[in-house]
Amino acid sequence: MENRRGFFAKALGALGALGIVGTARAAPAGKQKVAYHLSDIDKVGFVLGNIRNHIKGMGGPDKVDIQLVVHGPALKAFHTAQAKAGLQDSLNALQSEGVALNACGNTMRAQKVELPGILKGFVRRNEGGVVVLATLQQQGYTYLRPCRKPLRMCLRSVARASRAAGRQRAANRAFPRPPGSARRPRTGARRLSSTVVHRDRVRDAACAILRS
Repeated sequence: MENRRGFFAKALGALGALGIVGTARAAPAGKQKVAYHLSDIDKVGFVLGNIRNHIKGMGGPDKVDIQLVVHGPALKAFHTAQAKAGLQDSLNALQSEGVALNACGNTMRAQKVELPGILKGFVRRNEGGVVVLATLQQQGYTYLRPCRKPLRMCLRSVARASRAAGRQRAANRAFPRPPGSARRPRTGARRLSSTVVHRDRVRDAACAILRS
């Protein structure tokens, strides 16, 4: 029993070191240390806003040490040629509050861009963004990746799927599969007009879809 307990304790410790499972730690005596992970281009403004709120919520930049690691599609938002107006000012403000800006070297190579081609303030990390994040966690930084998709977008996706299913059920009712025939491939309501049927049946099918 003791050997088994020792084995599980070692296994959990190893997983915790890899960041796979969380381990309880005492609160650090100094600054709070946080690593923000940004890879979604549509979340750039959201993440920068989170960082500003984080600093404010902690009571000022002297209370928190924040590292922003950018890789993947998100880095394109920081290309000088296509950056939105005001983005450089936002980065300058964050840097003035001690936020470190890290750009993934692998992503930079893939996007064929060098440091002069992205907004000022970034440091190129040739080891790669994921390695930087793993190293920061080993150094005691808390990993944060703000929600990729807001709840309202998830609910919209569910609603769209529900409407599509309703249209499919209406199409199935309008054109029932004859007994013994091969299964008819599922088609959306938008493709009903391409079905070779009598004009009246097309009209009846359209009415059934509108009522669903």
